[in-house]
Amino acid sequence: MSNHFKIVVPFYNVEKWIKKTLLSVKYQSHKDFQCILIDDLSTDSSVEIIKKIIDGDDRFLLIENTEKSYPF
Repeated sequence: MSNHFKIVVPFYNVEKWIKKTLLSVKYQSHKDFQCILIDDLSTDSSVEIIKKIIDGDDRFLLIENTEKSYPF
């Protein structure tokens, strides 16, 4: 897979919206992509929801930060 394009999704506590967002990306007609999801230490169930949706799909990469990041 050459990953024609990449989608970067930084997130923090998005359990209300992330399922709809990821399913839209996952089932779109274009299949040649990589989706990089970056968790900023969410305290809700965002990460668990994401893991269920992306399980076994190598187009998705979940990065879980180990410390809080801040905008510059």
